[in-house]
Order: sequence, then structure tokens, then C-alpha cells
Amino acid sequence: RFARGKERREGNIMGISKEGWLVKNNQRRFFRLTDNILSWFKHPTGSAKGSVEVLDYYLDVERKSNTEKILILTPKNKERKIYKVSGPVEEIDAWNAILDQSIRYSALKKQDDKSTKNKQGWLDKKGQKRWFLIKSHKLYWFAKEVFLNADFGKEIKGYLDLINCSIMEESRAFMSVSIHIRSTTQGIYVLTAKSKAEHDEWIASLESAVADSISYKESRLRDTSRNPELKGYLTKKGKRRFFVLKGGVLSWHQTESAEKVNGRMLMSGCNIISCQGKPNSFLILVPEGDDYELTARTLLEKEEWMNALELSTSLDPPSVPSSVKAEIDDHQLRKSTKRMTMVMNMKEKRGWLMKKGQRRYFVLKKGILLWFVNEQPKDQIDANTVRGYVNLKECSVEKNANEFSFSIHESKRDLLLTAKTTQEADEWVTAVQKCIDLENETPGKESYFGMDRSNEKVLKRGILQKKGLTRWFELNDDTLRWFDDDTYTELKNSLPLYCCSVTAASKNSIVISTPEDKTYVLQTTTEAERADWLRALQEAIANANRVMDLGFEKKGWLEKKGKKRYVVLKNSILMWFTHHQKLENCTVENSNNNIDISDFAFSINNLAPSVIVLADNKAAVSYSFKTKSVKDAKSWLEALTKGRQAHESKIKSSQVFGRPLSQLPSAKDHSEVPAVLSVMTAYLCKNGLQIPGIFRVACNYDRRDQIRDQFEKDPSKIEIPTDPESVHVVASLLKGFLLQLPEPIVPFSQYKNFIGSCKDKHAMKGVIQSFPLNHRMAFKHIASFLKVVASQSMANHMGESNLCIVFAPNIIRNDETSALEGLVDMPKILFSLQAILEDIEFYFDGDSYDHFTPYLGLSNDGLGYNYAYSRKTGREAKV
Repeated sequence: RFARGKERREGNIMGISKEGWLVKNNQRRFFRLTDNILSWFKHPTGSAKGSVEVLDYYLDVERKSNTEKILILTPKNKERKIYKVSGPVEEIDAWNAILDQSIRYSALKKQDDKSTKNKQGWLDKKGQKRWFLIKSHKLYWFAKEVFLNADFGKEIKGYLDLINCSIMEESRAFMSVSIHIRSTTQGIYVLTAKSKAEHDEWIASLESAVADSISYKESRLRDTSRNPELKGYLTKKGKRRFFVLKGGVLSWHQTESAEKVNGRMLMSGCNIISCQGKPNSFLILVPEGDDYELTARTLLEKEEWMNALELSTSLDPPSVPSSVKAEIDDHQLRKSTKRMTMVMNMKEKRGWLMKKGQRRYFVLKKGILLWFVNEQPKDQIDANTVRGYVNLKECSVEKNANEFSFSIHESKRDLLLTAKTTQEADEWVTAVQKCIDLENETPGKESYFGMDRSNEKVLKRGILQKKGLTRWFELNDDTLRWFDDDTYTELKNSLPLYCCSVTAASKNSIVISTPEDKTYVLQTTTEAERADWLRALQEAIANANRVMDLGFEKKGWLEKKGKKRYVVLKNSILMWFTHHQKLENCTVENSNNNIDISDFAFSINNLAPSVIVLADNKAAVSYSFKTKSVKDAKSWLEALTKGRQAHESKIKSSQVFGRPLSQLPSAKDHSEVPAVLSVMTAYLCKNGLQIPGIFRVACNYDRRDQIRDQFEKDPSKIEIPTDPESVHVVASLLKGFLLQLPEPIVPFSQYKNFIGSCKDKHAMKGVIQSFPLNHRMAFKHIASFLKVVASQSMANHMGESNLCIVFAPNIIRNDETSALEGLVDMPKILFSLQAILEDIEFYFDGDSYDHFTPYLGLSNDGLGYNYAYSRKTGREAKV
């Protein structure tokens, strides 16, 4: 293996490999994939019994059973043999994915081998080995080998536009293996080849590519009669839109078939620059308007769009129809007036700062901080000389301990800047903070447009006056929103109506007061219109209060993984939906997903202040939700905190859940087993052994709270329905009971001894015998119960290994162990519990308590059955 790894690193090999056991012709064989050669062996160290080149085959997968699949290799040449191998579902899926990757890479490599026009290979850059290739007047570099015809946009580390480059004379020095490239926009790059021959080949290829790039640029400038046209999908503000470039005008639609034009812009006078750190994105700088960041699907699509747009900007202003030009002007006017009030008091900030020990000229304009090597003329920016920029929307700024410097924190990097004086640094911090506040506190079209509101009930719509400005208002079940136009797509702001009050004022006015003593004065045109709005607002406020009284702490639209989701927080349960939901439909069953926030820690992302992060360190799970503003993120954080605190206070006041084993009342027939544990296990033995997915299927949280309250009153007198939904509720309560024990069944003091003796059964038995009596009896009870459940695994699909995965973290845990240490200990924890289940009589045969025999008896007054597990038959029997 070491030799193969060395060969792969040094040679021109794809580096694709996989090994594992599969079944071929009803015989287990060891399969090994090396690049595009699939071989099989009788033993891993033996000689190959056969091999095929996967490029010559088609792949197909068929399901053999619920747990197995068949992978079929069909030859492209019908004279060859068809191969079928079978294995577990996950293993066959993994083999199918790696074989498909091998076939695609092999095809790309064959194309690369035939291409001699484009140079590619390994070079050293700043002491690091990088894979370089020349393509489309660009020099790209990567951390690993890629293929010329592949879609390598996500793997690119950087690139140079050879149109603006030249090869320096230092590269032609005698016996030199260094390549010096000067870029007019990106500085000097020094690359090192392995040998002089390889160095000369790269110099010749780069000089040819630079000459071709210059010729290409000159031909574009001479061809002024060309009017580029281009169509296709691009991503704008996180949404895919269909763009059309024609006649010097760029327009975009919601879909390709949509007739309505969402927006237009004239390309004359615009600047096109590539986005740093986003290989497939580019920026359109509009002289008198907002800037646009667009993202293509691939790097080649991006280059195609940038070339077409640059050509459109270099032509004379096209003859645009007067109606279209008027529409563009009106659209730009409406967009500019949206933020006019706040922007009027914000002046453009310019000046020299130190960045990474180099003096750079910075310009703060319209929420973007740009820097240049040379000073820029007043009210002008040369886009071709931009060295870098930062979009301040998702940033934060802070003053450093050094009074002359400050830091701008972005999601993927930190920018440290130093001014000449303390006063100048303070001015820059204030200006940057104002831009961040402006970007985050002003929700635009992107914060509302595109949400699915098909299920949202609209109580009233109409025109009202707010602060002397005309706004289009929309009132739904519990929120009042206002917009800039009658399309109701460009959201201006919104007001949740919970605990608000509304009154009528003079001159057709309506006054809305919030719990924070903030007032909104709205004016109607007639008395009748004011009466209609008052009635609708009172209905919405009553509905909002009813929602909160039923336990809904907060709900609204948030962004999760780039998609809008309707998120509802009810008590300690966070649910999210694809569509807007009415109050009665906000249930766990209807949700796309849901989590119990009592197990999560939540905070605001310091680098992206509008993003809330929920993390469960024990389960190594985290969720991120993006709100429309920093203020909205703080509001959600307060609601989440409130929900968790209410849940924790409920646990503290509990008489059963969250109490130590020594303080819980014992069952009548099991003197040392808590009554609640005995009742739950007896109920599940009677009603749950045949339920598929028991302990894994999510339950109804409303029913869970109701049944939990019954357990709190008196576990011995509880009456639980026998339907499958109630079974899942009791199963969830059993897991919660074990997890909420202040000290788990395996005491904290015995945790290290217990997992340390996992491979010595006699030592582990001694550790168990040293447990306190109530802990040892509860351990024997729950272990015997799991054995009964596992005996019915053919029906409930919960074998011993699956049950150990579910219950081991609840039974065996340590409060001093970090999340990382817990993951390290998990294999030992699972192994320990499974060993006990496999030989339960050995570990507990020293107990001399009459109610525990080699048969597990789980009974409860009124339940009617007694279930036992027989060591002779290995089956469950009703007694």
C-alpha cells in the first residue's frame, strides 16, 4: 500500500481506490478498485481471480431486499460478460458512487491525453505544491490534480487572467527553474518547476497563451459592430433567475417561461469584476445605482457571461426603446428612494490604511469596502485596478487593543487595518458600523420575495399613509407588513401584533402601540376605510395573542441552507415547514423536520450577526438559520432562551423526571426499581414489541407532554391508550427519563472503571456488583427489558446493536467528559452494553432477589400481562 501511495503521489494517477467484501456468484470475494481497474480476489493478499476496466461498462443498481442491493456491470461491447455483485444497501451505494466517479474521470483523462494545446502539471507556489493548467486565456491552480474538461469550479484555488500578464526577464536566466509572472492587477507571481526542461516548456506555453490573450483582447476592441446576446440562468441574491442580455440591456425573469420582467439595467458605463473567494461569481458595478453580484453554475459559464457583459459595456450606448428606458429609470428610481433617508446622512469614506504591512487606498461606498494600490479620483472608481473588496452585509467590526487598528470580521477571514491616528481609526470604525447597521436593518426584496405564501391567510390589503409616505399594507393572521408598491413583493418592514393594541385617532388615523411602548400612526382616506382596518387589526391582534397563549413563542420565515423555511417555536420544540402554516396545522406531524431545543445550545454567529446557530455537542449536530436582520436574530435568540428556560423550570419542578433514583418511589413487585420505570417497560412489552421503529420514530410532542403530566401525578394509576402513536410517546419518555437522571444508571464514579473493563467480563461484573443497590437493580431491569425488545427484532427492526446505539449514551455517560472525549469513548460504551445484553445472566447472577430470576418478569397492576424472556428458547413468552 505504501508503494502504491508513493506511485500515486509521484505519477499521473487519478488516486481513486476502494476495497471491500462483496458477494459474486453466491461467493464472498474481496474487491479492489485502483483508478479504473476493478479486481476481485479470494483473499486480500492472494492473486486476482479476475479484473475489468470500468470505463467499458455501464452501471446499474437493483434492490434485492430491504437490506441488500445488486450492482450490475453491463458491458458496452455485447460480446463481453455481465457481472453482478451484491451486498448491504450502504456498501453497494458507496461502490456505485466511486465506480461512477472512476468512469467519469477516466473519460476526462482520455480527453486530456489527446489535448496538447493546453499545458498542465505540478509547480511550486510559495513553497506549496499546486496543480496548474492553462485554459481560455487563464492560468488556474488547484490543491490536487484536476482534468481539463472537468467542471472544476469548486476545486479552484485561484487563477490569473493572462490578458493582463507578462513574463518577466528573470524567468529566462541561465539554469533558472523559476517562472516570474507580472500581472497589472494582481502583482508578481513566482512559480518553480522541477527541472530546467519542464521550466522551458512552461515558459513557451505561457508566452504563447499571453500572445493569444493579447490578440483576443485586440480583436474584441476592434469588433465594435458586434452586439452580444446571451441567455441563461444565474443566481441573484440566493435565487435562480433567468437572465437575457440583448441590445445592451440585461433583464431577468423569475423563470424562462415567465413573461413578467423582474428588472432591467443598461450595461453602458458599468464595470464587471470577478468576486474574490467565489470562483463562479462576478460583480456588476452600476455607476448610479445598486451593485449586483451574480453567480453562474460553472466557471466556464461565468467567463462566458463576463466576456459578453464586458463587450456590452465597451460599446456605444445602444438605441433602447423609450418605453424600456423609462421603465429602467423608474425601477432605478424606486430602488434608490428606498434607502434615501438613511443614505443621505452617510458620506462616502476614503483614505489610506495599512493592510498586511502594505499601504492601500480604501473606499467605503454603498455597503462595500474596496481597496486599491493607487489613490482614486474623487467620485470615480477604476474597476480594473480593484485589489479586493468586502461586502459588509454579513460582517462585524471592532476596535483592537492597539488604538490605531481595527478588525473587520467576515465569515471566512478577518481583515486587520491600521490607521495613522486614533481619531482616524475611530472615524473608520464608525463609518463601517453605520454601513453594517444600514445593510442589516433595512430588509429588501431578498428578505421576503420568493417565500411560498400560498397557505397564508391575508385579512386585508390596501394603501395607508405612514410618516407622510404612501405604503401598501398587508395584514395576515398575526403580522402587519408594508411594501413599496402594489406588487407586495418588495418588503419594507413588518410588525408582529402579539400584545399590541390599536385605537382610533383623529383625522382618519389609527394608532398601534407595541409592548415596547413604540407607536405606529397610520392614516386612511375615509372614515369607512378606518373602520375596516380597525376591525381587521383587532382580529389579527386577538389571533396573535391566541397563538402565544397556546405555547407558540415565535414563528416566521428564516433561511436554512439557502432555502426559505417557515419556522415555528412551540414551548421547547422548534419545527420548520416549506409553506406557511395555519395555527391548527403547526404540528410535529406536518413539519419537514423538528428538534427539541432543550438539548441544544444556541448563539448568534459573531462573523455573521444575522445567523443563529443551534448546536448539540453530545450528538455532534448543529443547525444554522439566517434571519432578515441582526435585530430579528436577537429576537429569535430571546424566544429560544425563553422556550428552554420554561422547559428547564418544568423539569426542576418535576416529581419523577430529573429526580435521582434514590428519591423515586419503588414499584410494588420490584422493591428497588422505580415505579415509573417498571410501568413504562411493562406497557411497552405489552403494546410495543411488534411496532416497527420503536425508540427511533419521532412522537407527538403534545401527547408526550400530556402523558408526562400523568406520570408526574401517580405512575401506578396511569391509563395510557394502546395505539401505536402512544407507544412512540412512552418510548420517547423512557429515553428522556434515563437521560434526565442527575446521575445515570452507571454512576459517574464508576464510569472510567466500567468502560475500562469492557474487554474483561469478570472485571466488568465486579464493577457492576459495586454499584449502589438501586442503580444495579435498575441496570438489570433495563438490560433485561432491552433483551426482550431485541427478541422481537424481526417485527420491530430493533436488534441488540440498534438498541445499544439508542440507549447506551443515556445509561452510560460522564459529566466531566467533553464532546470530543465522548465521541472517543463511544465505541467502548456501545461494546460494553452489547456484551452485557449478550450474556445478561452472567453479569447479574450474583443478585439474590426473588423478584429477579433468569426470566424477566415485567408486570403492573391493571395491565393484564406478564412477559418473560426464556434463556432456553431465546424467545419471549406470555405467562
